[in-house]
Amino acid sequence: MVITICSIVLNAVIGGLVVVYGIWLRYIINEQLKSKDTAIQALEAAIKLNEAHIASLKSDTAPAIAQNYATMKQHANQMAEEFNGLSKRFERTTTMLRVAPVQRLLSESDGLLLSTRILQQYLGNIMFPGATPDFSVENFKSYFDGLIKTMAAFNSEVDTRNQKAKELMAALPGMNL
Repeated sequence: MVITICSIVLNAVIGGLVVVYGIWLRYIINEQLKSKDTAIQALEAAIKLNEAHIASLKSDTAPAIAQNYATMKQHANQMAEEFNGLSKRFERTTTMLRVAPVQRLLSESDGLLLSTRILQQYLGNIMFPGATPDFSVENFKSYFDGLIKTMAAFNSEVDTRNQKAKELMAALPGMNL
């Protein structure tokens, strides 16, 4: 009989513990549900606050963004025009710098041609200073030799400078002679 009583008491204790555990478990689940509901309500409030903040930002910043975009676009167009203008000026300046040596050589050639004409025009007055020229062989020969050497030097310089100018002009794009 002791075993039966122990068995009944033990079954009653186990049944009581199961009932207490069930009540305790129900209490914990209810508390978790309450905390979950509270967390959901807090998050919903935060979402609504953020949505209101986003809406106010959209209404405040959308015109400013559009205005800033228009300003930046205008600035970019202005910079592009300025860059294109500077590029054209740079190309013109570069071409002018390439043409400058050619112009110098051509100017020197013109100067040599002018000096040749002057020597030809006035050397005759030196060789024949008066109405009665001095036709001595020595004078004539020295004047003639000097004239030939001078003319040969001038012609050589003119040919050299003209050839150099043609080479430089041929090297320039679109400036072929």
